[in-house]
Amino acid sequence: KADDRLQDDVARCPGHLLTVSRYIFAPHPRVPVEVPAKKHGDLVLKAVKALLKEAREGQRKLTPLVNDIVSSQPLRGNVDLQARTVAGVMLGFPPTVFGNLVTVLVAWTGSMKLWEFQQELLQAARDDPSAKDLLREAFLKTMSAAPVPYAIWRTAATDRPLEDPTCKKDDIVVVGLGSAVADGGDSMLMFGGERNGEHKTTHACPGYAMAMGVMLGCVTALLTAGELRRTADPRVLTLRAA
Repeated sequence: KADDRLQDDVARCPGHLLTVSRYIFAPHPRVPVEVPAKKHGDLVLKAVKALLKEAREGQRKLTPLVNDIVSSQPLRGNVDLQARTVAGVMLGFPPTVFGNLVTVLVAWTGSMKLWEFQQELLQAARDDPSAKDLLREAFLKTMSAAPVPYAIWRTAATDRPLEDPTCKKDDIVVVGLGSAVADGGDSMLMFGGERNGEHKTTHACPGYAMAMGVMLGCVTALLTAGELRRTADPRVLTLRAA
């Protein structure tokens, strides 16, 4: 069928990104997850290579973010690494941002916190940093209850990591982020720690600032859009524009 051919040959957003992300973040993905993920990952990489090729030939203008990535010193001139880096950003960023944003908004809708935060935000001055801090702290606190992903995995680089005598080099170590940040744990653990500063870590999320900016931007836009009303589905609201 024509639809089947299209699905087989064309990368789709966000569906194929979510498929690959599920495979990447799972410690032991099963075959039904692995097979489509590898196929979809190849399609995403192929699409990115085609996009960058068009940009090099002057047929397309890249967005500032993608342009910054491909023109950075480590990637300059390496066409394959440029494509893989851009594809990697796409595969890691949307699924986690989408998952956490929806989880937080559904929780706020169910608890009615959404309307409390809306009133506080609307009553604060537009440039009042306290309103922004309020949303950020509340967002991270709610996100900590069920972060996406809830667990991550790493490969042990040495024997006895974290002083565990049963763990050997190359063993897979599964870290429960949800447990680690429960009951007031450091919210930065959800992002693998801090990327800069005295306590920076190797696997800290490079997209932390961008992700938080996008999620808080979406929340702010929603809360300032107008009157929000609940529906039978906690994922759906009706809006009366301001």
